[in-house]
Amino acid sequence: MGGKIDSAITDFKYFIKDKKRKPLYKICYELIRCWIRERTIPYYYFTGFLYRKDNNRYLDHISHKTAIKLKSKLNNSKDIDILENKLIFQNYFSYCNISMPRMLAYSFNKNFFIFNKRYSVESYSYFKEVINTILQNSQIGSIFIKPLDGLGGKNTYKIKNIKEQEDQLKELYKKIETQDFLFQETVIQNEVLSKVNPSSLNTVRIHTFYNEQGEIEIMSAMMKFGIKGGIVDNASSGGFMVPVDLESGRLLAKGFTPLKLGGKEYTLHPDSRITLKGFEIPHFDKVKEFVIKAGSYIPTLRLVGWDIGITDTGPILIEGNAHFHLVNGDIVAGGLRKNKVFRTIIQKHL
Repeated sequence: MGGKIDSAITDFKYFIKDKKRKPLYKICYELIRCWIRERTIPYYYFTGFLYRKDNNRYLDHISHKTAIKLKSKLNNSKDIDILENKLIFQNYFSYCNISMPRMLAYSFNKNFFIFNKRYSVESYSYFKEVINTILQNSQIGSIFIKPLDGLGGKNTYKIKNIKEQEDQLKELYKKIETQDFLFQETVIQNEVLSKVNPSSLNTVRIHTFYNEQGEIEIMSAMMKFGIKGGIVDNASSGGFMVPVDLESGRLLAKGFTPLKLGGKEYTLHPDSRITLKGFEIPHFDKVKEFVIKAGSYIPTLRLVGWDIGITDTGPILIEGNAHFHLVNGDIVAGGLRKNKVFRTIIQKHL
């Protein structure tokens, strides 16, 4: 509860400072209408930037309450671990012949498993030997490490050189007692996306719905970019999101960060200075086909946010999220209540 209160206070501080907000009387009027429409405190009015002058379709957006209700109703809680546990996720979709980053190892407490061989780590020096073994098994000499149950890109590492990354290894060693990790070969992303930001894998987040006819429908999409020095593209790690046109695969309008992270807007990538609006995502048609194929394998999880990396040869599955921020999908869609797919979901399931 304390975390939610702190987050709300942070959001409110940025809202007060925001010079793009509408007049106070208009905000109050719209808040009341949203309250009546959604039958809950319209906190989403702020986190969805509906208070800003350039947003006049505030009644097309949904509340956090509606988002939570839909996800809990449409996603079977017993099967969520298929997406949320990264080891299960890796094995499940690899078995389904879905392209994924190559798994090199995983750890439970201080036990490391490398190609079915167990290594029990009891000292830092031996830990470095184990990491070196994993690194040698990488065909490109780089490994990406993430918690099996992590969210938001936290506690992730990219290791290329053991001698030069001693501080990161010491930090990781302290965490292996209390956290389990997946070790993958680092994905070499498409050259076009690498020019925008080379330090992280920049992924496409696509929101899908498994409909009553057993078909996968795409609701909305956004491109996630990291910033210089960051190894992930998550907004909580400094990255930002940009809406994507589903037909052309081109970026629409501005990039943004969540309100609690400042609600910043970008027309250019802050480091590469590449213009965002109109930027074409490579292999986007393949990405859509790929997501539809992946979604077809989990019919009991009907609302999913997929993170897709793109290599020079096409898409690769990075993550699937049953607890994704549907409100972010609401923002990039310009209001899900006007979205054709989402309107059908509301009519049938609310």
